Amino acid sequence: MKKLLSFSLALMLLFAAFHAFSEATLSEAMGVIEGDTYSNAYMGFGFRGEGWKYSSQEELDSTDKLAKAMMEEDSVKNLEELGTVTIMRATASNGFDNVGAEVTYLGTNALILEVLGMKAFYESQADGIKQNLNAASLTVNSFEISSITVDGRDMACYRIEYSFMGIIDIAAIQFSFLQNKYMITITATAENLEAAEQALLNYFWL
Repeated sequence: MKKLLSFSLALMLLFAAFHAFSEATLSEAMGVIEGDTYSNAYMGFGFRGEGWKYSSQEELDSTDKLAKAMMEEDSVKNLEELGTVTIMRATASNGFDNVGAEVTYLGTNALILEVLGMKAFYESQADGIKQNLNAASLTVNSFEISSITVDGRDMACYRIEYSFMGIIDIAAIQFSFLQNKYMITITATAENLEAAEQALLNYFWL
């Protein structure tokens, strides 16, 4: 039954055309930055990291274009149909570790994901995640669906380690949650999983 639900959810997310800001204004969805703190009351979360640099809107757009250029054409089309938008990205003082937040408007379909749960969602998307990385000339070394505690709340997540041409090793942790009919996806990328998890400890709930 769960496999059937996972498949149904995957199809819903791939083929439903939603508008990312159909219920929130652009300013509500993007949040605000004050010093070292990013806060987004509408999406229900914030990030506080001393010495972290937040990307401007122009930098967010540029990075998104670069990421899409490395993805398979079908995956890019799916993101555009879903209306997935990056609302925040920050880079640590070491210039490598970074965190980001994306939002996708689900509308009433958010109820399906709420019933199914994020763990089952990640299980349904695991192969696609690996394929996108392989398409970008990245080799997946490990992939695990697990959980992480963020500001006292246990969240389903996936942990992944991959490398670029055997030269650069990269690790990432991603978790998602629902708020106001949106799916908010948080990702931390770093040199190793320990550093990625440490970066996620800077997130808090509003």
